[in-house]
Amino acid sequence: PYLDYLPTSPEQLAAVGPLLDQPWLMDDLEGRATSFAIQQIVPEHLRSVSVRREEHLRKTMQQVHQRLTQEIMYWDNYANRLQGQEDAGKRRGGISANGSRSHRHISRHANEHAQGSVYK
Repeated sequence: PYLDYLPTSPEQLAAVGPLLDQPWLMDDLEGRATSFAIQQIVPEHLRSVSVRREEHLRKTMQQVHQRLTQEIMYWDNYANRLQGQEDAGKRRGGISANGSRSHRHISRHANEHAQGSVYK
């Protein structure tokens, strides 16, 4: 990007010379820049990042809750269907109604854990 720059002419150096000798340029300029960044730039950046991350976490937790609720509903319906088949004497092997209820219990426990999460 600097290939088209020309060297500084003596006239240009003479024009900016007094500006380059300003006391604020000589007095720990890097420390002043760092202090400004810490006091002004970093807090605002932290706020903007926090807002984005919190929104992302909220959406993720909402999707996890929705997915686990769907799992609970699926296993509830499946257990009821199996129980109906067992009551009618039509079941032959495979998962039992009690087995499907244990899947539902695991999903429900995970859902409750997700709702109590610190990211909520």
